[in-house]
Amino acid sequence: MMKRMTLGERMRNQETMEPDIGGWVPLPLIVHDHSTNPLGGQNLRDILELQFDTALELTIDAAGAVTRTQVYHKIDTNGDIASDNLDTINGGVEGDLLIIRPENATRTVVVRTGVGNIVLIGGANVILDDATDHLALLYDGAQWNDLSGVDVSSLIAEGPDINLVTAAGVTAVGRGGDTVLLFDSGGNPLAEFAATSAGLDAASAAAAARDVVWIPAVTIANNHVFTAGVRYIGISRWASILTGEVTLGIETTLETCTVSRVVNDGNDLQGVIAPASGTGWIRDCDVLCDQNGAGNAYALVVDNDGDIATWMCRVEADSAAGNGYAGYLPGATAGSCYMFGGRAMGSTDIFNV
Repeated sequence: MMKRMTLGERMRNQETMEPDIGGWVPLPLIVHDHSTNPLGGQNLRDILELQFDTALELTIDAAGAVTRTQVYHKIDTNGDIASDNLDTINGGVEGDLLIIRPENATRTVVVRTGVGNIVLIGGANVILDDATDHLALLYDGAQWNDLSGVDVSSLIAEGPDINLVTAAGVTAVGRGGDTVLLFDSGGNPLAEFAATSAGLDAASAAAAARDVVWIPAVTIANNHVFTAGVRYIGISRWASILTGEVTLGIETTLETCTVSRVVNDGNDLQGVIAPASGTGWIRDCDVLCDQNGAGNAYALVVDNDGDIATWMCRVEADSAAGNGYAGYLPGATAGSCYMFGGRAMGSTDIFNV
């Protein structure tokens, strides 16, 4: 039975083997020079096996450099320190290949891009700190170029509520959580707006009945008129805070956020105002009005024919020198204020009627 020898075995033995009836007959090693066209050009085809010499250790010198002597090398830190930077690779001619790995997993080799003559994918350094970590480089006559893949950083971009963060050559994709989001009830793609007063107004203008506007963990100032039939949902009543007056639309819902208003003047201070008709809903929210001046404080105001209904809300109004009512209903209005669970407090009374 004939034994098949690998190309690596033949090269190591410095001889070729030819089968014979009695076994293998050693023949002198024939070295083929493929550098010129008459001897096959520069093409290698039908390679059964390609084996590099055993990795030789190179130690990074004080200048952050090593000198390549073959294809496969192990890289060690200068003086066996815990971590060292590899900036420059000497030796080699155009077209040379170099594969490196750390000599010891307890000593980190940081291959730095753009410092010496090494250029890495994505412009990020490569950390070699495990025995299985390898980096392949190709020399172009001036610098060693990373062969590990293609830089796709320019092919991807952030989307609504999606952030990209690149560190140590790795791009992480995760939720942003720092913008106002509009969820379209018709199934259209998510829309993103700045977590600002203008951004919230823009989301309201783009929203339609049954849509959802998501408010992140931010504080947003100024007065706002919310769109009819839209649900405005905060991340929590302790994190999503509105400091301006909020006017509800018909069947608008405000959930898991806080309307917190503090002034010191002689004007009426109002928290949430009922819609002109129909019902506006408030669920699991805080509505807090604190008037430190002579003006009145009204947390919920029903001054039209519409109603306000709250579930499990904390509703408070306090005035230093004026009236403070959790619910304020002028006598001429037909609307009502309903509170289911929660807590209501006013410095004057809960309701003015």
